[in-house]
Amino acid sequence: MDHEDNCTWPREPWFAALLLPLGLCSGKIIPVEVGSKTSNGFEPPRMDARVGDIIEFRFGSDEHSVVQGNPTTGCYPVDVGGFYSGAQSKPATFQVTINSTDPIFVYSSVDRECQKGMVAVINANKVEETGYRITVIKSIKNESPSHAFGGVLSKSNATADGRAEESGAGATNILGAVTVAALTMAGLLFV
Repeated sequence: MDHEDNCTWPREPWFAALLLPLGLCSGKIIPVEVGSKTSNGFEPPRMDARVGDIIEFRFGSDEHSVVQGNPTTGCYPVDVGGFYSGAQSKPATFQVTINSTDPIFVYSSVDRECQKGMVAVINANKVEETGYRITVIKSIKNESPSHAFGGVLSKSNATADGRAEESGAGATNILGAVTVAALTMAGLLFV
């Protein structure tokens, strides 16, 4: 699997969660093709991730979405928290930082893609994955949240001279993390 491992995380999830916003260390980037060239699904459909890892959903030209699903209701979003990319039809990425090793269930809410099996799982065992796949097939409809949230969306647009141009909140997040880290370090100096 293609990934970058930028550091070694502490074994305690609570300590890793404290370091994450400081931007001092980041986990591996796990790429996931959304609507890959060979199938209308997620590739890979199953991932294992640690706290601090980033799942990078990579969209192609067909319209798809990424929604954190409720494992018991199928093609419906989780009740609290979660993430939603919005429907994407142009080359884009949606990055979600993992903050727990609990199972995460993912589906596309475009048309009836979820019921047709366009789902993925993160940190789920085979029984949980199979249960979710059975549940989504039985779902009557898909549900999409009202707006994108819970991740960083970046769209790539070609300029007139052929250069790629990125847009999104990624640079803002990095600047914010560096600012928080600097303020924290400054505060520690005066304690």
